Amino acid sequence: MKAGRIAERGNTGKVSVENLRKGFEDVDSASLLKGLKYLSEEEKLLLRIIAENQPLNSGRVHELYAGISRSPLKERRLRDTILGLEKKSFVSGKQVSLGNKGKTKEYSSKIPKQFLLNELAKT
Repeated sequence: MKAGRIAERGNTGKVSVENLRKGFEDVDSASLLKGLKYLSEEEKLLLRIIAENQPLNSGRVHELYAGISRSPLKERRLRDTILGLEKKSFVSGKQVSLGNKGKTKEYSSKIPKQFLLNELAKT
């Protein structure tokens, strides 16, 4: 139904695969936004940091979080919290190789930045 409206707005005669993708993204984002009210303050703060600075590696997330939070979590606990956000489908993490320097994980938000920041401002 959403894809049909998107196709109609674009004055196309048919619903395309791209219209379907856009429709599903909008529905997924809307359902995820409803779950924001059940997140802890630490999770909301981490989500805001990741959304504003994506893509962001795990070390940089900790730096930004420690600079903002009144009582920052230890790095290990912070990674566990981010992993929880990943399991709840708010963020996605991708393993990145840095060559001789090892590996890191790069995080980005699964919800479009502006939708997420507007919704976080309300909570």
